[in-house]
Parts: sequence; C-alpha cells; structure tokens
Amino acid sequence: SVTAIFEQGGDHFAFEIVASEGVISFYATVPSDLRRYVEEQIQAQFPDAFIEEKQDYNIFSAACVVAGAVLKFSKSYFFPIRTYQHMDADPLNALTNSLSKFRELSAGGAAIQYVVRSAHPRWHAAGNNLAREVRQGKKLSDAVKNVSGSVLANAFRALAKRYDKEKYDQEKFAGLSQFEEEAVSRIQEKSSKSGFEANIRVVVAAPTALAAESQLAGIIDSFSQYSGYQYGNAFRKSRPRRLDNFLRDFIYRNFNESKEIILNTEEAASLFHFPLPQAETPNILWLESKLASAPVNMPTIGLILGHNF
Repeated sequence: SVTAIFEQGGDHFAFEIVASEGVISFYATVPSDLRRYVEEQIQAQFPDAFIEEKQDYNIFSAACVVAGAVLKFSKSYFFPIRTYQHMDADPLNALTNSLSKFRELSAGGAAIQYVVRSAHPRWHAAGNNLAREVRQGKKLSDAVKNVSGSVLANAFRALAKRYDKEKYDQEKFAGLSQFEEEAVSRIQEKSSKSGFEANIRVVVAAPTALAAESQLAGIIDSFSQYSGYQYGNAFRKSRPRRLDNFLRDFIYRNFNESKEIILNTEEAASLFHFPLPQAETPNILWLESKLASAPVNMPTIGLILGHNF
C-alpha cells in the first residue's frame, strides 16, 4: 500500500517511512502536476501496488517529547556510500526493523524523511575530472586538491593514513596504488549515474526524553550499514540548533540547501524503496486485498447491483 499526498507547486519530492499507531507506512509526497506521472511510475515498477491519497499523518502529541537529527555525509559527496549492489540483504530491512520498536510504545512514533530534487548536471564534472587526471598520471591526492580544494584533499589524506605508511610511500611512485585505483573507480562509478540533491531527516516522538533519544540513536545506527569504509562515504548525524525550525522543515517538507547531500540513483534506491514481498519486518502496513476491475464485457443494461470504482 502506497500513501500519496499531493501538493500544489514545488520542485521537489518527499518519500517517508513512518511508524505510527503500531504499523509502518510508506508515504510519497509529490507536486500536483506530476501526480499522474508518479502514479504511472509506481504502478510500472510495482504492478500490485495500491496508491491511496490520504490526509497527512501526525506522530506528535502533547504527551510526547520530540528528538530529531539530519543525516549528512562524513566526506565529500564524491565518495559513494555502500549500496544494495554490495549487500547480502535488502538494506530497507534494517531501517524498518529500527522503526518496529515503536509498536511497543503507547504513544508517539517516528519518521525517516527523504526530501529530494534533481541535481544540476554540473555535479558530474568534478568526479569525472578527478578520474581523468588520475588516469593521465597525476597522483590522486594532487588531483583531488585541484578539483575541489583542501576539503576533499584532507578527506583523502585521512583515508590514506589507514594504510601502512611505508607501503603507501613505496607505491605512490609506481603508478596507481591499490587504494587509488579503488577510490577512483568508486568515485567514477557514482558520477556515471543521475543524481539527486537530498535532505535526510529522522524524527522521533516518544513518552519521555530518554526514550526519544534512545529510539533516535537506534534509527540512526541502522544507517551504519551504508558505510563504505576505506573507499567510500558514511553518514553522520547533525543535531539541529533550533528544534522548532527543524520541525517546521520536516512538517512542511522544505528543502534546506545548507543540509543537502548528493545521491546517485543507486544510492537513493538503497535508502528508500517500497517494501518487497520478502521484507522481514512484521508490522508493515501491507495491502490485504485489492479492488478488481469490472469485466470488459459487462452489459450496459440490466439490474444495478453496485458500483465499481
């Protein structure tokens, strides 16, 4: 079951996994003028999906304490996170399992929110330029510095320190080291796909502050499965300075450019997709029955027994 909320205008989409009232639901919020297109795309990929338009959900109550965080990258967006292509199981299971704990709480709920929009094509250029310079003989650390300045260069140097320094020093004059080859390959692979600018928010409402912080930590910990270790990226949490501003952005699904990260299509699909039939989480709100279309040879005259919508 896919719940859709349609908005007037806007240039971005919101996809959410919500734990409320003992069940886990999936929401898609899209601009009204793209409603039909999005419905067609969902039906094409999930033929058995039932798309239902609903009023917005509410996990908050006067009896609850709220906690939240934004997820950002620990390194430059050039470096990819680990995706489903390199995992043995569906990564969605870990996310929904972390939300299933709210079935035990008497009040409150939680939501993982992805607000996304198309990234400008120029995001490809830096990663492609870096790979080209390295392939032409330039050392990765120098190419990184040329492409994006000291921030990414520092990230690379921090990664390189994980290797044995003597071995790295010996290899750096003999062509690409194994580390450089793998890092460039991953960067180039990410740049080869379409990209999205994204905000990732996690919000928890629980009966006590201790419960809210504990549940928030559990959900954020479930994102550790995407860590790419030496060659890749990872998520880090950023706590909002002003909770009221953070919650306003969450409720209205605002896109905050200061909190954006860039995901390619493979990374985005690893972070959010509608549940597969083999999903292991027990309290997902599955569609129990589906309306069938009327027969094509239905007579146009006769006794009316009911209406088929």
